[in-house]
Amino acid sequence: EVYANTRKFIFSEHNPTYKKGVNNETGEIEGYGSEHMARRIKDNIWPMSIIIRALTTYDLAEKASLARDIIKSTGGTGWVHESFDVNNTAKYTRAWFCWADALFAELAMSMTNDCPGRPLNYTLHEIRDPNFP
Repeated sequence: EVYANTRKFIFSEHNPTYKKGVNNETGEIEGYGSEHMARRIKDNIWPMSIIIRALTTYDLAEKASLARDIIKSTGGTGWVHESFDVNNTAKYTRAWFCWADALFAELAMSMTNDCPGRPLNYTLHEIRDPNFP
């Protein structure tokens, strides 16, 4: 019960760092960011918050939807950033942030047959940096 209530609070408007918005790349998107990032991007979301939400759900449709949101929220770079503007994913911090990329890789592995105990049969789309062969 404590876990469920904590998760519910973190991803709700009761959390002061929770943001929800709409942009051309993802459509409606929500997550939480941080006060210190708000100096650079007022309505920021940490992609890692979306990844954690996906990693902590048992709802497979929600997990797949959140993974798609991450793929679409890279601002066209193919990299997962530290934070992005909820209303404009092309506005982001840290163009290259390997911590978030590694966490996304963990999410991807959790959705394949290659991850022990998870025979979910998802097809993953490749994310590639267009500037890296």
